[in-house]
Amino acid sequence: MKITLPLKQLKDAVEKASVAALTQKAQDKDRKLTKPTDSCVRVSASKDSIVFESSSQGISALHSVQTGGGVSVGQEGACCVEASRYLRILQALPKGCLIEISQEDKKGCVNESPESKVIEPSGTITTVAFENKSEKRRGNDDTFPVDGFTQVDYAGGRVLFSIQAKLLTKCVDRVLFAINSNDIAGLYDNVAILVFDNKILFVGTDGRKCAVYSVVADEKDCATILDGQEILVGGKLLKNSCKSFGNREIIDVIGCEDGEHVILAGENTRVRLLMAPAKIKQQYPDAANLLNLACPVSIVVDRADLLEAVEVLSLRNPGRSIYHIKKGKSQIRITTAARGDDPDPDMATAECESIAASPTNPVALENEFVVDGCEKIAGSKVRISFSKDEKKIRMESPSDARFVYFFQASTAWGKLPIFKGRFAQVV
Repeated sequence: MKITLPLKQLKDAVEKASVAALTQKAQDKDRKLTKPTDSCVRVSASKDSIVFESSSQGISALHSVQTGGGVSVGQEGACCVEASRYLRILQALPKGCLIEISQEDKKGCVNESPESKVIEPSGTITTVAFENKSEKRRGNDDTFPVDGFTQVDYAGGRVLFSIQAKLLTKCVDRVLFAINSNDIAGLYDNVAILVFDNKILFVGTDGRKCAVYSVVADEKDCATILDGQEILVGGKLLKNSCKSFGNREIIDVIGCEDGEHVILAGENTRVRLLMAPAKIKQQYPDAANLLNLACPVSIVVDRADLLEAVEVLSLRNPGRSIYHIKKGKSQIRITTAARGDDPDPDMATAECESIAASPTNPVALENEFVVDGCEKIAGSKVRISFSKDEKKIRMESPSDARFVYFFQASTAWGKLPIFKGRFAQVV
């Protein structure tokens, strides 16, 4: 294989195509020995294009570059090179260079050690950087057998919705903090995407808190094609997928015919993600139902006041604080969650709009959850609403309905309740 292309295009292509090779699982030391192509980017050169790919557990990515305009293929072929190392090499090259890449197989090499199952390099790739037709840098890297690379079918089914890459990144970022990325059960490390009523909802939850960010299809930045869709994919993998697209690029989200994968398709880039199995989907909280939760009592609090009060009280009791909310008042009183041996708890206040109705009893809220809500909600005011049973809390901005945050209330010093199963039951 022999190809030539500008450094900027090469670097951009390798970065966009390497998202699967740079995951934590692909970079595992033991896996890199027995399945090194998981951490590689495969470069395939044909007459009309150069295709860059990576494929690992749960995610695969492809980016193609057409020949012409400084991009040429001198000899067709394919090779696999370790992605993270090759990216570091490209980042160290002088800007504006023209890159020539050639690959050669090692003669008589043994690709696999029969005792340890370790896959050995099968060849070398030579990268030469030219500036004004003068050679500036030259380096060699090991390549691995392309037959070990996981082949992926990027043929999709119907388009579910379209969204601008910048907006998709924003939506995922707004809910990603609420997931549990280390959930070994494979439930709460996901992000749910729901499409209905001309809206797209992004949901993240760890079972104790739930963040929902919604966008309305406006035909400019996003458009819904098929209503009633529910996609559940790994949150971190979805976040990484966004890096494969330019900010202004429109992404078509396509459901695969196998019912197990979803494809994000741009102009020259495709990312395929493994969706959570049906069993996991059935256990995942129903965010659409949660949004319809009846919350008859609500107050509007000054955001800065509330955040300052909670942060001060957290110095005494980092766990939770007690909210004393009284009808007709223009302040809420917040105290530390005192035990019987602490009859004199610390106290702070936060300004609020006149309270029309109040909870039956003081409410204990986790400081961490309240701070998260205040930091994620836009604007100077925060609306806090209480379900009928006063056990579920809803936080949002009175002036921006796109972001909604839910969590459970708790006892003053008891164990925090856990949302179980599809916890979004209308009360």
